[in-house]
Amino acid sequence: MNIVAYFDGFSSPKTHKRAGYCIIIYQDNQVTYEKIEHLNPETTNNQAELEGLKNTLQSILDNHLVQTTLTTLNQETLLSSHPGTIYSHPSITCLGDSKLIVDAFNGKYNFKVKRLNTLLKLTQQLGRKIPNLTVSWVKREQNKAGLLIENFNV
Repeated sequence: MNIVAYFDGFSSPKTHKRAGYCIIIYQDNQVTYEKIEHLNPETTNNQAELEGLKNTLQSILDNHLVQTTLTTLNQETLLSSHPGTIYSHPSITCLGDSKLIVDAFNGKYNFKVKRLNTLLKLTQQLGRKIPNLTVSWVKREQNKAGLLIENFNV
């Protein structure tokens, strides 16, 4: 099983008219989840992008796209009842077009703003619950969540 999730945040802080994020999750090349959520209009773009990643990870967990825990007893029972079977978690890739957010999530950057660092830590905690997770940067024109935002003129 292969899971690819796209996330994007949007904000217009100068006019305070809109802010939010979009998520699209594909499982084996089929859309399994889409969400556009509006946030407080005064939300910054970095906040919106980080909220998008956080909620992408939460959606993966909430929709049981990955088993986050497997006790030793259950693992031993599974292996002994099905010898020769290989159990593995799906590969999960989250793609966003904010290099700053991707780098921050991957530990290459910390924010100077406390509320962003707090949100980053929560997002990283969610990420640690997901085995085989990769969070990577993608060009804007390849970000399907960003394209959905543009198409709906959110």
